[in-house]
Amino acid sequence: MDVLKKKDEVHTDWVSFRKKNIACVSANVSNILRQFILAGVGIVWLFKVVGKDGHFQLDFQLLIALGFFVLAILLELLHYIVEIIMNAVYLTDKMKDKEMPTYLSSISWLFWIGKIVLVLLAYVLIGRFLCGKIIL
Repeated sequence: MDVLKKKDEVHTDWVSFRKKNIACVSANVSNILRQFILAGVGIVWLFKVVGKDGHFQLDFQLLIALGFFVLAILLELLHYIVEIIMNAVYLTDKMKDKEMPTYLSSISWLFWIGKIVLVLLAYVLIGRFLCGKIIL
């Protein structure tokens, strides 16, 4: 019986290790993603055109890319707000001993994946814009 108990404890340690590892890696990806977003906004800013009247003009693809970057930042904010609220609820006295259901934790993952997809799409649009500007 002790052998089975030790195996279960080891299994639990591996599960908690993997959960911590996933949290660490996803946090690092989020940090890198924020840097990509800021760099992308900078790239869009570089290719703005100032008209004679002083107004900024952006190519349509760059405008859409900028919109994707803004949406990605909003998803970043929603991701953290939802994560904080869900964890706060499950840390209350009533729910402290229960594990969060998968469908609730998947909401946070959807925000995380969504912001990655938006940033990738924005950079595809920037790439298309730049390829259109290259004269061979």
